[in-house]
Amino acid sequence: MKKAIIFLMGLFASVLSQAQSIDNAGMEDWRTTSVFGLPPTSIQTPKMWFCTDSLALAVGPFALDTSGAPFNRQIFRESSIKRTGSYAAKLMTAMEGDLGYFPGFLSNAKISVDPTAMGITFDGGQAVTVQPNTVSAWVVYKPGIDTTTDTIGYDEGLMTVMAIATIGVVDSMVGVGFVNITPSDTDTFSQVTATLSYTTTDYPVHTLRILFASSADPSAALDSSTLYVDDLSMTSSPNPPPPVSVADLAMTEVVRLFPNPAHGELNIRGDERRKLTMNLITSTGQLVKSTPVTGNSKIDVSTLASGVYLYSITDATGRKTQDGSVTVTH
Repeated sequence: MKKAIIFLMGLFASVLSQAQSIDNAGMEDWRTTSVFGLPPTSIQTPKMWFCTDSLALAVGPFALDTSGAPFNRQIFRESSIKRTGSYAAKLMTAMEGDLGYFPGFLSNAKISVDPTAMGITFDGGQAVTVQPNTVSAWVVYKPGIDTTTDTIGYDEGLMTVMAIATIGVVDSMVGVGFVNITPSDTDTFSQVTATLSYTTTDYPVHTLRILFASSADPSAALDSSTLYVDDLSMTSSPNPPPPVSVADLAMTEVVRLFPNPAHGELNIRGDERRKLTMNLITSTGQLVKSTPVTGNSKIDVSTLASGVYLYSITDATGRKTQDGSVTVTH
């Protein structure tokens, strides 16, 4: 009996060791900076999180080739509308120069501008030693103004989560989940949860990437749509042991897909010296797109239904060199 108790205690301790929390989940710790070369503008960002404010203010007129129209702050430290603690994060859709009304983005991954693709890319995220199953957040959402009718319109926010693992020597997105955030009638926080869907669970996840957007559909974003975020949490399972095989080591092609989630077009960056093919497949196994990858390529996803799609990259011999998933939103 004593041995059984000791065994159970050891098993319980092993499960506890798999628990992991999200960095600065309560949005309590903030950093404030100014943009060099512009009139004094305080940029506020939760520590361990990143936003588009500093990019828009500092490099927007140049990298995004705008006419120099003013850019506006989109992320704020909120002390009035919060769930617990002293602060929540407030994201707003705002007019950003010639880009028009642009969603406010908040991510635990570093955000950068890709001038060649005229878009925003994300890199890194929170290091994890577990396989995330769900990510939850407490939110309040207020849709913005429809400039056509000059009245409050209908808009939704978005939370997207991605799990990154190394397959061979390539970092690939092996799990993804998203949840649209609907408008709130009051300032009372409600919890939303994104459940990750995995294309494979054979590889240990090393990075969790979380992204919030104040407008889920950038093409229909409303002026001043506002998302308040507080108190994130996640559930997880133990990671599998890292596989070691010749097949894994063979998957060495590096093909980059962005933006993810995609809207309208999906950009593909590969090695122009290699003849590769990308197949885009639904979760039920239906092939919806197949295109050669010749260095810089694009896929039109505007006609695809919103959802998670699997992709595989194959070489000229038909050997799979990379796989993962991509989310399409409208």
